[in-house]
Amino acid sequence: VIRAPDSRRCLELLDAGEVDIASMEAGVSRAIVRQMTVSNPLLVLDQLTLVQNLTVIAPRDDPRAQERLDLVNTGLRQLSEAGTWFEIVDAHLNGDAG
Repeated sequence: VIRAPDSRRCLELLDAGEVDIASMEAGVSRAIVRQMTVSNPLLVLDQLTLVQNLTVIAPRDDPRAQERLDLVNTGLRQLSEAGTWFEIVDAHLNGDAG
């Protein structure tokens, strides 16, 4: 077992044939691979991927509830589209956050 300093390095070791498998959240790996030039095709085992849903709630009697929920959704969409979401997840998975 080799524990690389970050997810990108894990994928670099995998691509170089220095390790046989790398384990990480599928979305993180896809975001990193999009930024890399890989020499060997990588296979994602979709059966082992994990998706967790987060639920944001607001009081029904709050007249601004929908506006606030829309604001959260817009922010999450922007984080995802910019790749920032995956950077945050990767930092937390590798203990680099905060």
